[in-house]
Amino acid sequence: MEPEADRVTLIRRAYFELTGLPPAPADVKTFVEDKSPNAWEKVIDHLLASRHYGEQWGRHWLDVAGYSDSRGDAGDSDREVAWKYRDYVIHALNENKPINRFLVEQMAGGQLVNYKPGTQPTAGQVEPLIATGFLRTTADITDNQTIYEVDKYFDAQKKAMETSLSAVMGLTIQCARCHDHKFDPILQRDYYKMMAVYQAAWDVSKTPSATYVLARGNYLSPGAEVQPGIPVVLDNPQHPFQFPDPAKHPEWNGTNGRLILAKWMVSPENPLVSRVFVNRVWQ
Repeated sequence: MEPEADRVTLIRRAYFELTGLPPAPADVKTFVEDKSPNAWEKVIDHLLASRHYGEQWGRHWLDVAGYSDSRGDAGDSDREVAWKYRDYVIHALNENKPINRFLVEQMAGGQLVNYKPGTQPTAGQVEPLIATGFLRTTADITDNQTIYEVDKYFDAQKKAMETSLSAVMGLTIQCARCHDHKFDPILQRDYYKMMAVYQAAWDVSKTPSATYVLARGNYLSPGAEVQPGIPVVLDNPQHPFQFPDPAKHPEWNGTNGRLILAKWMVSPENPLVSRVFVNRVWQ
């Protein structure tokens, strides 16, 4: 059995784990000399209240989201406002934002606060709108002037969908872009059903554009049309997931699919998201 750590080692471990920074000599001295029964609890409470806590633990989520300050294209051009999303993550952790709200804001912040594209956001809409920077954190080709606009559109859309499923559900779905997944029970049709959900991210018309299964992932070779949905393997046969009928629920107008999906993900009936997030924390 490993011997119990001495108090100097213990406080250094706590500081590095929770803030990524070493304790000041005065903090070490105070803890070593504090013989009260709640000395350790006071240290932990102090670290959790530190702004550096969000900076340290926010880094883990930013890595999952694929965050970078530059686009990662050939010129590696800067993303001038990417820092706003970075600061949102830090602030959310420091404010102890509930995880379900944290995830929904990032996947569908604009739809959550009923933001109308092209209008000036209200004070209450700004933070959720910044949170949706999650959908554009990964390297992209939007700054490459030699690439057709449709390439840029499709690239951004698929990366937003793929990153969301990987980060929130621990599910990699990229292989199904071109063919049925060889190792996991994910169909190519499932991939494009998910793509249809993210079509609220760029298509702001009242009636979103149709989504098709693409032969070998080539948008120049469209096949059968698909409706927004989730991979069959994630569905519950007893309570199948489905988008509301706009005729019966006019508040769901076909352009807010990401909000419906996000709320389904964080619902108590879907424990996978909670398990993935807890596993990330423990890892």
